[in-house]
Amino acid sequence: MASKKYKPSEYIDQILIPGIEKIKEVEPFYCFSVISCTIEFLGSFYDNVSFGDYEPELPYKRFKKGLELFENTKYQSVIKDIYYGMRCGFAHSGRPSERIALTTEAEIKNGDEHLKNIGSKEPNSCTLFVLETFIEDFKKACEVLKKDITNSEKVDSSKAKKTYATTISNMNGMYTGGTFSQEVHIKNK
Repeated sequence: MASKKYKPSEYIDQILIPGIEKIKEVEPFYCFSVISCTIEFLGSFYDNVSFGDYEPELPYKRFKKGLELFENTKYQSVIKDIYYGMRCGFAHSGRPSERIALTTEAEIKNGDEHLKNIGSKEPNSCTLFVLETFIEDFKKACEVLKKDITNSEKVDSSKAKKTYATTISNMNGMYTGGTFSQEVHIKNK
């Protein structure tokens, strides 16, 4: 059984981004789920809390920090909508809230654009997300993180050096998880 350990930058380049591109080809809707849930991963490098540890408010703090890596500052004005409406919506309900509208470049209506409020004003506002723009903005944020990972003054350098994911290949497929998952899988064989 062959396995491979991935440092965070390798995980981004070899699993995360290619995976998003593959999902886009099959079912674009789910790219929004993967990206919105993975923004927290980006922000997790900027604190001293271990990846698997939990503290109240930590997911939101990490998400907010991850979103700060996005070049387009419009994201900051809708951070709560993205977190609660998209990230939490997908993570807990399998869909975004009614405050989030999702589309692709092929389906966008004339005059609409990424991060545009297409609803009326509060409390019925609705933010539009265009998949291709969201993916490109996410990729750029990943590049910012990858540069920051090399700077121990910006990120927790112990996290940057750790194995983030491990793949285990066998004739039945590929399993991914942290080092602990690999050890349990191998021990149970």
